[in-house]
Amino acid sequence: MIILNASGKDLEKAAGMILEGKIIAYPATGVYGFTCNALEMKAVERIIEIKGRDSAKKFIIMANKDNAGKYGKINPVAGKIIKKYWPGLVSIIVEKKKTIPDYITKDKVCLSALNNITEFLTRKLELPLITTSANFSGEEACKNKEEIEEKFSDLIDGMIVQEEKLRGKPSTIVDTTTTPYAIVRQGYVEVKV
Repeated sequence: MIILNASGKDLEKAAGMILEGKIIAYPATGVYGFTCNALEMKAVERIIEIKGRDSAKKFIIMANKDNAGKYGKINPVAGKIIKKYWPGLVSIIVEKKKTIPDYITKDKVCLSALNNITEFLTRKLELPLITTSANFSGEEACKNKEEIEEKFSDLIDGMIVQEEKLRGKPSTIVDTTTTPYAIVRQGYVEVKV
């Protein structure tokens, strides 16, 4: 596993690794996450295998304010959440567009714009990237680089590290396809639209 810093050439290297179908762990503000190219089915399958994850479980797609509409149909509530909370610890569920493969999700997609790392990767690569908590299925997500090294150093290809302390809670997930919108997972941020 290659250790990369959360800046400059190292983020460029991480982007290149993702293009090659590699799996990267990164600090997702709340907890550590795994990411890979959502269009690389083998990389997605590898994450499922590493985590021992149910293959029917849907993934979150990294996005940014400018490209979210490329992956999902941004309704008025989703638009307000994006404007108010992104980048940040709020993810939204919207109707998916055809740019997201069915092996990721069939009808709805969860979009997330967590921090400066995901912002860089989504702008640099202009591809749908999956994000999922860095953990074995059923266990708590890793909260620091030491936990990633201990549990996953032989299983993943790289890890982005930064000195900022993580908050320890994942993103809040809001389903904007229902009226009224519904909180699917209460995370670090309390959402009010």
